[in-house]
Amino acid sequence: VQLGAVGMRRQIADAFTDRVFYGGLTYNSHPLACATALAAIEVLEEERLIERAARMGERLRSTTSS
Repeated sequence: VQLGAVGMRRQIADAFTDRVFYGGLTYNSHPLACATALAAIEVLEEERLIERAARMGERLRSTTSS
């Protein structure tokens, strides 16, 4: 089951407080997709994958710019 997400600035998101944003998400709010997304977020947080990727990116930039 697929899952999509939309990111936007708060100023734009506020325009949809009382209206629905139809972003063409076929499985919008599908329970299985949401459970899978939550599990993936837990792994990202527990294994600190975002921080690790940032450190690896810095290392790669420093070695390739020399």
